[in-house]
Amino acid sequence: MSEENKNIAEEQKPMGVLFGVLAYNNEEEFEQYIERLNAKSVHDVLITIHSALRYAQASGVFSVEESEAISITLRKMKDVIVPERE
Repeated sequence: MSEENKNIAEEQKPMGVLFGVLAYNNEEEFEQYIERLNAKSVHDVLITIHSALRYAQASGVFSVEESEAISITLRKMKDVIVPERE
């Protein structure tokens, strides 16, 4: 890889990645993300929970039984948080 290509690759690399999928490029982006969580953004809260659980599960943190419970929880989370209207 040429020096120029290395520099381009380094420039495109995010500053940090949360849970293996939630990337941010600078401190300001991270702070904006935290502000959305604190403002109770349902979308950001669900994405964070989902990403954290998937990351932990992929890392082998949970037993088979725990993984099954988490899998069910992730599938049902929307129904619990935003119930259907009758």
